[in-house]
Amino acid sequence: MKKLVLSILCCVPLAAMLFAAGTGHAREGGRTGYSAAVAPVHQFRTDLDQGGSFTMSGVLLHSSVTHPVSGNVDVGLGLTYAYQDYRFRNPVFTGGVEPWSEIHHIQGSAVYVRTLDDDWQVRLSPSIRFSGESGASTEDALAWGGFLSVSRAFHPGLVLGAGIAYSDDIDRRSVLPVVIVRWDITDRLRLANSPGTSPAGPAGMELSCRVEDDWALGVGVAWRSNRFRLDRHGFSSGGVARSRGIPVWVRASRSLTDRIGLDVYGGLLFSGNLRVDDVHGRRIADSGHSRAAFLSVALSARF
Repeated sequence: MKKLVLSILCCVPLAAMLFAAGTGHAREGGRTGYSAAVAPVHQFRTDLDQGGSFTMSGVLLHSSVTHPVSGNVDVGLGLTYAYQDYRFRNPVFTGGVEPWSEIHHIQGSAVYVRTLDDDWQVRLSPSIRFSGESGASTEDALAWGGFLSVSRAFHPGLVLGAGIAYSDDIDRRSVLPVVIVRWDITDRLRLANSPGTSPAGPAGMELSCRVEDDWALGVGVAWRSNRFRLDRHGFSSGGVARSRGIPVWVRASRSLTDRIGLDVYGGLLFSGNLRVDDVHGRRIADSGHSRAAFLSVALSARF
């Protein structure tokens, strides 16, 4: 597993350079654009409903490259790695046995964006992902999915859209509706999908306010659910675990330069739940937990 992680991480800058000839989120002026981000996160000690507690520390790394291939078509590639280190203390819901420890999420995605006219845009993004504990079967921890959306710019300050996200997610298929919003309510106030470095990724919704030219504040909410394959020699011997909840956060952001930004997130995870299924999909352990406080710092750059 460690060799797989290191190999993929080494490919992040290489993939960006190789795909620069044909990938994309077009930068201003129609040039190839690159982006990178690093975001450590810590979830503080949280009590489990049936007894015991746990903490989680991790980091997210992201790199992408985008390129305009014509006046109305952009293509791109992205690569994301997220590491989560769980530490359990006397978890009663698993009989005192640690259900999992180190989790790796590795996702590669491509994107195709076509602008139909000045107002309409279609976006298609297939992806493949590994989600598993150290020691999990690589083949059994793979999942693939895709995202299709259509959006319209009603005027420069209002973009609305809808889409569908499909996932063949480790023994379970799902189709979810997606809402796209970017609404500049005033010159300083914006309602939009949350940033990709937020505690829930871009799936949430956030209200933000630009208080100065280089400072912004925001508050957001989302639904988060993660499934991952477990160690072949661990508590559930190749089963599947799920962690879910509703993160609510506040954000303080500062533009350090024209290309580099710093975001600090702090918040609570509500309605949290941990679940373990065996290799046949039967539930063998399940526990809710108390509100979980978390803190994250994200440093991002665009070139």
